[in-house]
Order: sequence, then structure tokens, then C-alpha cells
Amino acid sequence: MGSTETPNMVNCYLAPYITSLCKKRI
Repeated sequence: MGSTETPNMVNCYLAPYITSLCKKRI
């Protein structure tokens, strides 16, 4: 991939495993 410019919210949608980290952050 390589979407570092995208916000964390978008990252959550792109990567399900990252969504878990986002939920922890929120």
C-alpha cells in the first residue's frame, strides 16, 4: 500500500486489522 498521507480514519477503513488499533485509540 503506501497511504501515509491518508488520515487514521481512512486507514481504519482500508485495513481491518488497523481498525482494531483505531478503536483502541478512540
